[in-house]
This record gives sequence, structure tokens and C-alpha cells, in this order.
Amino acid sequence: MNSDMVSYYKDRAGEYEKIYNKPERQSDLLLAGQILQEIFRDKDVFEIACGTGYWTDKISKTAHSILATDINDTVIEVAKSKDYSPAKVEFQIADIFNLADTVKQESLFGGFIWSHIQRQDLNNFIDITNRLARRGATIVFMDNNYVEGSSLCYPH
Repeated sequence: MNSDMVSYYKDRAGEYEKIYNKPERQSDLLLAGQILQEIFRDKDVFEIACGTGYWTDKISKTAHSILATDINDTVIEVAKSKDYSPAKVEFQIADIFNLADTVKQESLFGGFIWSHIQRQDLNNFIDITNRLARRGATIVFMDNNYVEGSSLCYPH
């Protein structure tokens, strides 16, 4: 992962979720949460780049368990401060590109990580994801688009 990106999120951990407070995003966020809750109902989920745990919280309402990972310890600390239930939620500092061998996962989720994968790393990322997933696994990646006047950063 790009070290500038890691530093960026470390520095913004405390304010990162402000983007989710924008009024024009509420109906989309509610719908996305409902979809994720249905997809991951009663499943064990491996979350890639959990950040501050915004989506971890949504998924925890219906999932059996979540192993939420992120490369950045600062955002993990924010995520750990939340109350998740009823799912069992564990956190782990991990770089998806440098994972030690791990068991094959039933379900994988990555919220807002796809746009952070550099093009030259994309094939490797997909290979890693495939190695993490057991046959028939549920894999969900979601991201957003830059929206003039609504996004907090500039388009790439």
C-alpha cells in the first residue's frame, strides 16, 4: 500500500467518518448497509481495510463474526472504541499485500479500498483476494465516485 495513503488516513482517523454525515448520502448509506447486512447474514467475514469500523458496525448487526483488518493502527484504535453486536468482532493490523498464510475465508469484504489499489498492484490484489477466499466464498467490494460538492477530496 502506498505509504502516503497510510499516512493520510493515520492523520485523519479522528475525522474520517465526517463524509458519512452528509445529508445527500443518507439514503444511499442506509441502502448499502441493508444490502451488506443481508449478504453477510450469519457469515464469518474477513474485512480488508476496515478503517474506523463504519462498515464493520453495519455488517456486525447480522454477521456471525468479523475479523476486521487494516494496515493502520490509528484507524484500528478508532474502530476498537465502538460497540459491535451481536457479531463477534476482532481487529488485526494487517497489510493485505503482506499477509502471512491464512485460512481460506467464507466471506470477504472491502469497503472503499478498491480505489486505493494502484493499477500496477491490481492483479496482485486480485490474486491475494482469490487465495484468501474458499471455493464458493462471498466477496464484496464497494467504493464510491467523486461527486462535485459532496466529496471531501479531489478526483484522481
